[in-house]
Amino acid sequence: MRQSTNPAKQTEEVIPPPRVITVCLLTYIPFTGGYWKDSMLVLKICIESIIFNTQEPVDLFIFDNGSCKEVVEYLSGLLTENKIQYLLLSDRNIGKTAAWNMLFGAVRSEYVVYSDSDVYFYPDWEKKHLEIFNTFENVGMVSGLSVRERSEIFTKSTVAYAQKDPSVDFKRGRFVKQEYLDDFRRSLGKDPLDYKTGFFKDMYDIRLKKGTVTAYAGANHFQFMSRTDTLRKFLPFPADKALGAEKVLDEKMDNALLIRLSTDERFVHHIGNSIAGDLWYGKISGNMVKKKKKIRLVTKIVSIPTVRKLLVKFYDFLSAQ
Repeated sequence: MRQSTNPAKQTEEVIPPPRVITVCLLTYIPFTGGYWKDSMLVLKICIESIIFNTQEPVDLFIFDNGSCKEVVEYLSGLLTENKIQYLLLSDRNIGKTAAWNMLFGAVRSEYVVYSDSDVYFYPDWEKKHLEIFNTFENVGMVSGLSVRERSEIFTKSTVAYAQKDPSVDFKRGRFVKQEYLDDFRRSLGKDPLDYKTGFFKDMYDIRLKKGTVTAYAGANHFQFMSRTDTLRKFLPFPADKALGAEKVLDEKMDNALLIRLSTDERFVHHIGNSIAGDLWYGKISGNMVKKKKKIRLVTKIVSIPTVRKLLVKFYDFLSAQ
């Protein structure tokens, strides 16, 4: 039996969200060993980079896709400390696109940023993303790292727009810094020499320049920004696979004549499931050479102050490259 009156009924209005951007992060760390032994540290670096390197006020919305107790406790602590604004916990892994359906349908901001939990965000990343939205027309999504192999995938509308608009300088060539491409390749556990062989050697970047703003055709699924109302037009996404259905978003945007772009400089870095070796390889003429003494970081569950120190060192190293 209900007793008394719910005080919430006395509230006349709900204050609209003050944030222009909601950063949606998807986490999945079922264990703290094996493949995932470093993933907790990578997750902390990802979250701390968003907190420290974002200048605009943003809401941070985390969907946990069935992680272990240690991860859930860490994320719950961030919510209690008001370091994140929303936390959604699943008791099982429902897949990436199913999580997208829930995340993108729930956010209240004008823009939504999606990111996997193994991405490092550089300072001013959000300003550069918004600059591209404010410069080019019919932008569907923007990523903070250009990956050459994405330039020709579902970018017909992007190319058509660039060729039609006389204010856009459109060129094909190899413009993305090789260092960025090599580092991304390593983060996938692949050899950067792949860019010199096979079908990679025939790939080119597609550069769009309007005024002083430069971008490249193509965007990535591990991190991107989009307008919330744009994403909702395409919901729901197929949710019958844990991974692999993300390309539906690319296809839908391309068919809707929306353009898909990436920043000209590196504003995010894909780390992977381990920091050991990531960006710590000797670079001689673009080749990958392991150092004699493999650098390894402490992979135990560490405190936030320790993560901040590691983050500062990590950023200093990246900035020096």
